[in-house]
Amino acid sequence: MRNDQWFIPSLWPGGSEEIWSPWGRRHGERFVAIPSRADAQQLVPWRWSSAIAASQRVSDDRSRYSRIRDAGGVAALLGVAVASSSHRLGVRADISIVDHLSSELGLPGSTFGTFMFGPARANRKPVIQLHDRRGRTQAWVKVGTNDLTRTLLGREIDVLEDFARRTLTFRVPAVMGRGTFGTSEWAALEPMTVEHRVAPDLDTFDNLAMSIEETAPRWSGPSEDSPLVDRLRVEATGLEFASSAVERLVARHRLIELAGAHGDLVPWNMLSGDADHAVWDWERYEATAPVGFDRIHRRVQVAVQQLGRTLEAAVADVETDLDSKHEPATTSWSALVDWYLAVMLCRYQRDAQRHANPRLVGRINDLARVLADRGARS
Repeated sequence: MRNDQWFIPSLWPGGSEEIWSPWGRRHGERFVAIPSRADAQQLVPWRWSSAIAASQRVSDDRSRYSRIRDAGGVAALLGVAVASSSHRLGVRADISIVDHLSSELGLPGSTFGTFMFGPARANRKPVIQLHDRRGRTQAWVKVGTNDLTRTLLGREIDVLEDFARRTLTFRVPAVMGRGTFGTSEWAALEPMTVEHRVAPDLDTFDNLAMSIEETAPRWSGPSEDSPLVDRLRVEATGLEFASSAVERLVARHRLIELAGAHGDLVPWNMLSGDADHAVWDWERYEATAPVGFDRIHRRVQVAVQQLGRTLEAAVADVETDLDSKHEPATTSWSALVDWYLAVMLCRYQRDAQRHANPRLVGRINDLARVLADRGARS
């Protein structure tokens, strides 16, 4: 087994990698690795139902056309794998996490799993789309394989179980089950969709974000005495940029206003349809986030990740936009944007301690620079 197949010990304890042959005798599970076996970010079972399952994914903001197009790409790779061993990854083990999950969740019939890993990052974890032989999604399963991802997974499940006891104006996935498998922890969530899929406009998004803010009691008062600053000081301990940034903000912004926040509320973590919003990925939820955190985050992340804007330009546009609407009660949008940037700086620097990569380091440097520039101008 090569070092890059980090996921095998967690998902197939005691298992080993093999390159399977379409014409040889079957010994283990057969997958098509995307984009390749050497850099597997997705493992798709070698069966046609996998392409159908890919077309039914609603866990991002792609249109139905885009999902069907991507499913066609999966179908093509299923065929390519016959001729190219660079896409064929097999695993031989006594038991797979899919078998374990099928038994624990009481799923009927044959169950298969498409594994998604994404690029290497601190909070990288396997996400499994369980589906039946007809490609119908049965559950989404997140797997925590290290201290960080197990902590994030536990936080998300606690939030979802709390929300299940409340009356909300949006939907969250129900927890179907949770447990352990080897050294990993897992949580299975129900598949979610909406009756009429529509792309939310900015006002619709802001209204949803403000509903999420109301999931926690409002707090306002001196920043020095706030639960946010208490938390950030702990998180920033030993972090050069983050620690000094927090203390400068405490001195500059005397008052602060806090509320609930999803923590990563972006178009690819939700679906909208009429008044029916479905929201998932609650692992970054905070009950004491700066008011407007989700509204700021959505604007910044879309500008930077989807539109290719610089962080400086994105932040300037965000502040101008928010100044024209939803004025906060206690403090200014300028202060809340500063606190948002400090929260993200702490998050990224903590993540970098576990897994630094050029992209993450670049984000940290951008956040530190923008915060310093904003402080110099105030």
